[in-house]
Amino acid sequence: MGKARKERRGKVGLAKEKTVSAMWEAIIWVVFAASISFGGINMSHTPPDYAAARICFSIAALILFLRLGWWIKCKYSLKDKRFWVSILADFIIVMVMWLCCFHWVSNSEHRFQTIHASKKESKTPTFGGYLKDALVTGSENGYRLIIVTGEIKNSSGPSSSITDWKMFLRFPDGTNIEGEDVLISDRDKLLHFKGRVDNNFLLKREKYLPDRGIDSLKEGDAIDGWFCKKFTDDDISNAQEKKAVVIVTFSDAWDKIHSYQINMPGKNDTNFPKSF
Repeated sequence: MGKARKERRGKVGLAKEKTVSAMWEAIIWVVFAASISFGGINMSHTPPDYAAARICFSIAALILFLRLGWWIKCKYSLKDKRFWVSILADFIIVMVMWLCCFHWVSNSEHRFQTIHASKKESKTPTFGGYLKDALVTGSENGYRLIIVTGEIKNSSGPSSSITDWKMFLRFPDGTNIEGEDVLISDRDKLLHFKGRVDNNFLLKREKYLPDRGIDSLKEGDAIDGWFCKKFTDDDISNAQEKKAVVIVTFSDAWDKIHSYQINMPGKNDTNFPKSF
C-alpha cells in the first residue's frame, strides 16, 4: 500500500510538473506570437511606430533564441560538440530573421520619410513667370549695373512673400560672382541708350521687384517689374567674354530658393550711360 501510494504521488507530481511545463511553454509562445503581432500592428499605424515595431521584433527574436537554446541545453551537455554547433545555428537563424525584420522596418521608414518629404515639399509655392532683358549700364566708379525685367507668378501652392533677392554671374566653369547691393533712389529713373528704335528705358520706382515681393502672393497672383545689382567692370567684361549667364534667385516663406537664368548681353549691348 505504501509503495503504491508513493507511486501514485510520483505520477501526480510528474503530471503537475508536465502541466506547469506546458503552461510555461504556452505562455512563452503566446508572448512570442504577441510580440510579432504587435510589431505588425505598429507598422500598420498611420504614421507607423517604427521604434515600437523594432522593440517588438527584438523581443520576439530574443524569446525564440532563448527557447531554442534551452531546448538545446536539455538535449545536449555542455561538453558535447553538438551543443555548441546547435547554439551557433540557433544564433545564426534567429539573427537572420531579426535582420530581415529590421530591414523591412527600415525600408518602410525610408519610403515613408521620402513620401512625407515630397508632400511637405509640394506644399511650398511654385513660382513661374519669367525674367529677361539683362541690361548693362555704362561704368560709374568702376561698377556697372545689370538690370533685369520680367514677371514673377505664384503658379501654384500657398500664399508666400518673396525675399532675399540675389543676382550672380555664373561662368561656364561653375564659378559664381555675386552682385553687390545698389542704393535705389525714390524717384523713377530714365535710361538712354543707342542702337534701338525706342532709346529710352524707364525704371519705375514702384515696380522694384524686391519691394513688391514683400506682400504675400496668392496662388495665381503675379508681379511685374525690375531688379538690379552692381558688378565691377572687370567682372562684367569677363562675363561677356566667357559667355557667362545671369542668375537671379529669391526665397519664399519656406526658405526655398527659386532661380531664373537670363542670357548675358554681349559687348555690343553695353552702350548704356550712367544710371544711379
